[in-house]
Amino acid sequence: KERRAESVGVLTVLAAAKPSEPLPNYYLGCFHQAMGKKAEARKAYEKVLKSPKGKKFAMAWALLGEIYGAEDQDLAKAEKYCFKALELDPNNAKAESILSWIVGRAIKDRDQGRAIEITKRILKAQPKNGKQWGVLGSFYKNMRRLGDARAARTAILEWESAKTAFDAGEGEDPGAKPAEVTFESLRAGPLA
Repeated sequence: KERRAESVGVLTVLAAAKPSEPLPNYYLGCFHQAMGKKAEARKAYEKVLKSPKGKKFAMAWALLGEIYGAEDQDLAKAEKYCFKALELDPNNAKAESILSWIVGRAIKDRDQGRAIEITKRILKAQPKNGKQWGVLGSFYKNMRRLGDARAARTAILEWESAKTAFDAGEGEDPGAKPAEVTFESLRAGPLA
């Protein structure tokens, strides 16, 4: 605890001395969040986003989304911040995770249309995300939109087949054959 307090003190001084630099406030936010001080974490992350460099810092957007969603239950704000994080960094796992949680909340609230809308927006940022294609396929299957469900699952198969071919080194050795990816083999993964 003493070391955390000391670190927070050093970062506070550094953040005040260099307000245009986003990292001191980012790390200050991380420390506060880890210590359960969400209000202080929020203030630090908001300071990050006020600086020109910080506006491009995807993780700060995602962590603010986490605070707004989990702590404040402001799902609209959480969604906005997380989609900004994905816009800046389409591979931001934290933002995708929070958005997936929001999708779960929409399902719990019986708002499948909203859940589908958010899932499609995630896929717009991450078109090769097999898990999200599987989620979308499941939504469509539950709605008896079997053609759309099949199309979503086909997207998984196409991506996984390409990934398997790449992983097998296809193109490097003309005799190499990619492992076969079938619908059944994916059932245990994103389609479960």
